[in-house]
Amino acid sequence: MADELAAIFGANWSPAEAVGEDGGGSYDPLPPGMYHAVIESAEVVTTKAGNGKMIKTVLSITGPTHAGRKVFDQMVVLHPNETAMGIGQKRFAALCMAAGYPTRPTLGQLGLRPVRVRLGIEKSEQYGDRNKVLEFQAAGVMVGGASSPPLDLGPEGFDDSDPPF
Repeated sequence: MADELAAIFGANWSPAEAVGEDGGGSYDPLPPGMYHAVIESAEVVTTKAGNGKMIKTVLSITGPTHAGRKVFDQMVVLHPNETAMGIGQKRFAALCMAAGYPTRPTLGQLGLRPVRVRLGIEKSEQYGDRNKVLEFQAAGVMVGGASSPPLDLGPEGFDDSDPPF
C-alpha cells in the first residue's frame, strides 16, 4: 500500500516545518504591528440580537513573521445604532480599498486578496486578550511611506468587534 500521508502532504512534508514559529497551535495574540495577510474568507452574518448584519473576515498572516496564523475581524454594516454601523461600513470600505476594490466587490472577490493589517491587542477579562485589526492598507504600501493616514475608527474605547446586543 502506498504511503497515504505522502499522497496527502507530498513527499517532502515535514511536521517540524509545518508547525512553524508558533508551535502550531498558539492562540496568544500576535505582537502589535503591521503584517502582510491574505483575506481567507468574508461572510455576512446576522448579529446575535437579529437586528443587524456583520461582515466576518478571516485573515491569514503571510509575514514578515507568524506566517499561517489567523486573525479574525468583524464589522457591523447594518444596524439600528448608526454609530456602530457607520464605523463598520468605514472599516469595510477600508478593507475593500486595501484589497484593490475602489468600487463595491462581491465577497467572493475579496477572497485570497493580499492586504496589510495593523494589529493591536484588545484586553478582555471575559475572553482573554486578542488581536484587533486597527488598520487596513494595500499590500504594496510601505510603513512610513506615502500611504494614506490611518482610518479614524471612532472614539477611543468604542469597540464594534463584539457589539452589546
